[in-house]
Amino acid sequence: MKKYFLTYLLVSTFLLFQSCLDDDISGVYQKTESIYQKGFSLEAFEDPIIREYLAVDWSSPVEFTDVDGTMLYEFDAQVGNGTPLEGQSLTLAQKYSVVVSKAVDGSPLEYKLVRFLSNDNGSLASVSYRDKADFTGTVICYNLKGRTEMLEGYQQGVLKAVSKDPVEGGSSLAGKAPKDCLPDDPYCDGGFFVYEPVRIYKDWYNNRGNKWEYSNSTYVKTVFTQVWVPSNIGGAPRPAQNYHEHIDAPAPHAPGGTGHASNHPKEIILDKSVTPCVKEIIRKLQEKDLHNATVPDISQLTGTSHLSQTILDLFKKSKNYHLTFKIGEAGTNKNAYTEIESNRNGEFYFIVTLDEEFVENGTQLVIARTLIHESMHAFLGYVSQEHFLSDSAKLLSEYNSTYGNRNTADHVFMTEYVEAIGYSLASWDYHSRDKEYYNNLAWSGEMLNTEAYRKLADSTKTKIKNVNIAEGNANTKATSNALGIKCKSL
Repeated sequence: MKKYFLTYLLVSTFLLFQSCLDDDISGVYQKTESIYQKGFSLEAFEDPIIREYLAVDWSSPVEFTDVDGTMLYEFDAQVGNGTPLEGQSLTLAQKYSVVVSKAVDGSPLEYKLVRFLSNDNGSLASVSYRDKADFTGTVICYNLKGRTEMLEGYQQGVLKAVSKDPVEGGSSLAGKAPKDCLPDDPYCDGGFFVYEPVRIYKDWYNNRGNKWEYSNSTYVKTVFTQVWVPSNIGGAPRPAQNYHEHIDAPAPHAPGGTGHASNHPKEIILDKSVTPCVKEIIRKLQEKDLHNATVPDISQLTGTSHLSQTILDLFKKSKNYHLTFKIGEAGTNKNAYTEIESNRNGEFYFIVTLDEEFVENGTQLVIARTLIHESMHAFLGYVSQEHFLSDSAKLLSEYNSTYGNRNTADHVFMTEYVEAIGYSLASWDYHSRDKEYYNNLAWSGEMLNTEAYRKLADSTKTKIKNVNIAEGNANTKATSNALGIKCKSL
């Protein structure tokens, strides 16, 4: 700029004047911005995702006059990257803005957080509190404590239903919010405001070579969101959608830490009951085995796949199959159990529950073994559903017919993969023990009641029983002979 100053004095003088003018305007605007931002706080907001991740663009307010003549400012806002609410058969895109009354004579400012929900992305793109033309969906106005103060239902820009000061209610059809009949709606046929549960999850990541890889999701909370459902879709509201929403965990365990990605429906869910120690065990089970990697053979640094890593990776990438880990009561004499749930959209949820006494008594080594064991139950369930014509699925079906129940069938099948379970456990433990120790520990649960176990040499069966006793179980604490260490020993 200096050489142009010497050549074009007059022009640069004008530019200097213009720069000073711009500085003056910017200063005034920054002062205005601080006035409206100063009184805004979501510390008491109920929804943890909105409370923690809502970002407001205070730099670009739009001034307008409300229908009652009130002067307002509207500021664009966003939660993460605007992740949607995923339902059983419906996905609702979301958009936010903050509306503030214009500051006059030092009067207290009034804030409302406005949330727009729609399954029509086109109508959502241009909608705002001041302009809802062509919008179809729900408009929710919250106060700064998260209480819903007004609901509106729109269809192609026409206000069809409104509920002022709605009463909090139950979920879905049983908890329809009251609505006020509009003057142009004499039959009060404007649809329904339905309370829908929304399960909230945080997504966690591992950074591998400057690349973020999804690790798992943790359950945060279930909140209820009111959704407008028009009455012209077969005469009744849609069934309960059971929505859920994802947001990235804070840095350094997420790319940017501000909700840049949603990994639904590819997920491994860690319930809030899962302790940090068990979370770390699960994280390590997802890593490939680098035991045989040697420098300078760089190609080996990617690692070798093994049983638990392959299974957990499958669930991370599957669209319809989900895996959840939790800690609770597994039942008498049980270290853990796995159950399966499904919905009408063909989604399957495998839920692994580690017994709380087992987690308290056992070493990390035996907990890792049990997680591999239970993950294999989930995997066999996946194979039976998704690849029912495969040889493995046919063999499982044959075992089921022979032994009369699926649990026994799974354990008979697992006896053929003892060394694979042992190797996966060795990979988790960085091959710190003798191979035989891992293979002996791989025998567990109902596997010890199978014909394959009974055929083992007595000396081998004794070793298997001894290592299972030493590392701990739901009934007894780990002994001094354990090679693993307990979580509380860290």
